[in-house]
Amino acid sequence: MDNQRELGFSKLFPFYFTIDKDWNITSAGPSFLKRFPSLIGKQFKNEYTIVSPKYLNEAEDYRKLEDKLIIIKLKDSNLIFRGQFINLDNLLYFSGSPWINKMEELKENNISISDFSLSDNTVDLLQLVQLQNQAVQDLNKLNDLVHKKK
Repeated sequence: MDNQRELGFSKLFPFYFTIDKDWNITSAGPSFLKRFPSLIGKQFKNEYTIVSPKYLNEAEDYRKLEDKLIIIKLKDSNLIFRGQFINLDNLLYFSGSPWINKMEELKENNISISDFSLSDNTVDLLQLVQLQNQAVQDLNKLNDLVHKKK
């Protein structure tokens, strides 16, 4: 991929990475490299576990990963990624983002809001969950006050 195209791909999919037909990780986006700087050149199958669909862990042909919702986990991390693979220029590209459920998990995993692309709604969903949790806490406090007054 030429530099300008890779720069654009990196902005759209900062957590992308590519693997070649021999399962080698050949490139990765800036947010991915920030978190896992030493992955380039390593074997995908040695570094990742495919959480779902499980049968793909046994795939010998990397093209079987294409056009499916994939959940992968780095073997040396608790961080899970959700995304998909597509085949471009004889490389398999993973485009996805971390599967994070709480804002605290960003800090725990050395990820910041700016690591996500502008079009990724993960941060928006995390903020909604945080607001909802705060509203539940506030309602519980009010409920406790009401019961104490009775």
